[in-house]
Amino acid sequence: MYKKVSTNLNFVDREKETEKFWDDNHIFEKSMENRKEGPTYTFYDGPPTANGKPHIGHVLTRVIKDMIPRYRTMKGYMVPRKAGWDTHGLPVELEVEKLLGLNGKEQIEEYGMEPFIKKCKESVWKYKGMWEDFSGTVGFWADMENPYVTYDDNFIESEWWALKTIWDKKLLYKGFKIVPYCPRCGTGLASHEVAQGYKEVKNNGEECIVACQDMGIQDWKLVGVFSMDDITSLAPYYSTIIAIIMGINIIFVFLCSTLLTYLIFKPLRKIENHMQIVENGEFITMPVDDYDNEITNLRKVFNHMILSVKALMKRVKDEERIIAKGKLDIIYAQINPHFLYNTLDAISALALMEENEKCFQMIQALGNFYKNSLNSGLDYISVEDEIDCIESYITILNTRYENQIAISYDIEDVVKHEKVLKLLLQPLVENAVHHGLNGEGGNIEIKVFEQEDEIIFIVSDDGVGMSDEKIEDILAGRTVTGKSGFGLYSLIQRIRLTYGIENPVIIQSEVGVGTEIIVTIKKIKMEK
Repeated sequence: MYKKVSTNLNFVDREKETEKFWDDNHIFEKSMENRKEGPTYTFYDGPPTANGKPHIGHVLTRVIKDMIPRYRTMKGYMVPRKAGWDTHGLPVELEVEKLLGLNGKEQIEEYGMEPFIKKCKESVWKYKGMWEDFSGTVGFWADMENPYVTYDDNFIESEWWALKTIWDKKLLYKGFKIVPYCPRCGTGLASHEVAQGYKEVKNNGEECIVACQDMGIQDWKLVGVFSMDDITSLAPYYSTIIAIIMGINIIFVFLCSTLLTYLIFKPLRKIENHMQIVENGEFITMPVDDYDNEITNLRKVFNHMILSVKALMKRVKDEERIIAKGKLDIIYAQINPHFLYNTLDAISALALMEENEKCFQMIQALGNFYKNSLNSGLDYISVEDEIDCIESYITILNTRYENQIAISYDIEDVVKHEKVLKLLLQPLVENAVHHGLNGEGGNIEIKVFEQEDEIIFIVSDDGVGMSDEKIEDILAGRTVTGKSGFGLYSLIQRIRLTYGIENPVIIQSEVGVGTEIIVTIKKIKMEK
């Protein structure tokens, strides 16, 4: 019915299992497809560089960046989450130069610009697989199959277009900044590129740090000298700044973990506990919050499953009970030992009194009754044969009770050959004789007619009638005395199972006036 949630706290295995489930079932793609009609929410995220390894700092930033698109997706927005790769040039070029043993533009041109660029593009993707695996592990959703790449011509041209648009709107300003310059590379250098290597030295007795960068012009080098006193004087300031940043990060991580625990893990724990209750056999639903999120939807689905299981279990039990009672009642109605014995006793008495004609009539009626009711073991009989069965039944009763029962029929010709559940009228007539007429005689009327795709049976009598309480007892199967009450309730159950009609029988009665029972069934197309 449902997959049991393990209480094993091996979070690594759980996360891998969840990640595999997301991949196998394309959950990320479905989250976008299900919201394609919603408003678009665009989240711009600076892409990582695929030629550098991911580290612990990227875990925090990717988790934080992933929370915003997920939140907007939960709110019903269509959030396109296109992955990207930053392939910024100079660091990649320097790395390839070292790899190929080249020094300067002239050697690059001798090597060939096209093969050099090709090597640069290959170097860019050095750690691409590691980044993709890392993103999946931390649950970062993005379209990795169709990323944008900064060295792509379309992307470069889009950057040019954006820059020109900004220029046309006079949103650019011109300023000046002193930066290290590399004559060999013909470009400015970042601070981390300048400080690729350094040494601690003493200059006039003062401790200094010397940073050096090869200029690529003969043996020229760019050298920077920094006093250790100047650096260390700033150490407390930097230490304070670092401590503050670390403190803020710790508080932020704590708040995020608390929020995640409150919003996700705590509700999931409640669901797990409730599943254990259900596992123990208590099929009760969970309370559902008004919030529209995945946890609430999970509770709704779980409750729907519980209700479906309860309904199915009830239906199976009811059907088993009804089938068992129905089979017993059919057998009892087909071969009623008391009815058979009393009829045979009456025949014997008539034979001793030499009432040959009456004896012959009862034997004929009895044989015809059981011929039609048994019907070679088949469940269905024509309306015409059902009426013949009732006529035989009334003939036997009138022979025994001195013609006290008058019966009339109003049967439409169009329904005479329709197939119906056998022994459908017998419990109704029996109820009229024993409860309505109370064994004192009277009139019974049977009407059968067609109404669209249904057949209507009406059995009425002018007997003593029934109270509303007794009618409710009969319809609910609470009658404990008398065969007819149980027979009528069993008939209701058999009609429900056979025709799928929830309330097939209506009883209208007035004490001292009479009773009318209306039975509705559906037409059945019998296979030839």
